[in-house]
Amino acid sequence: MDSTIKMIGAITPGICLLTYFYLKDKDQPEPLRLVFKMFIAGGLVVFPLIILQSIFTYFSPGVFLHSFIVSAFSEELIKWSLMYYLIFNHVEFDEHFDAIVYSVATAAGFATIENIFYVFLEQGSILSIIWNRAFLPVSAHALFGVTMGFYLGEMKIKGYKRFGLLALLLPILFHGLFNSILYWSDWLATVFILLFMVFLWIFNINRMNSALKEK
Repeated sequence: MDSTIKMIGAITPGICLLTYFYLKDKDQPEPLRLVFKMFIAGGLVVFPLIILQSIFTYFSPGVFLHSFIVSAFSEELIKWSLMYYLIFNHVEFDEHFDAIVYSVATAAGFATIENIFYVFLEQGSILSIIWNRAFLPVSAHALFGVTMGFYLGEMKIKGYKRFGLLALLLPILFHGLFNSILYWSDWLATVFILLFMVFLWIFNINRMNSALKEK
């Protein structure tokens, strides 16, 4: 019974977040097969990345290096690469908001598989672990995906390569800051992570609405 609750709790947040952003595209929703493809692709890269991160962690002590390089840089780079090589030139990617849908699908797939590992391995209250993981890491990954998708959409529609760079650098920055705050052990960490999550939601909802207006 516990395993069933854990599995449902681990999978549900990513699916719900992806559904929320997918349904925002009411006029011309993206083909579910492509969305599912990016979700699966994002999930599959977790396995080799865990091995690489374990190796890098051994040689890179310190909160900064682990937060920004081992975790943020490696994860966002691989998600950016999946977006660029699997979907950027696809015929179905023809509107700005499309990039957000596919990017969130990639991020949600990644976060879901990662979440399964953490939910099953962490010790403590099952419901507390599931709630904390859903509100923080899974939501954060989806929001990093919105940021990445928005600027990849800018690059696709407007043709400026600098937006492609922003699509990588901003998620790395946000991800690194998120990780760094989680390393704090005092009560200020709770305050700052809540404020940072509010910022991420406001920042990305604004970009989502901007992309929708360009349809």
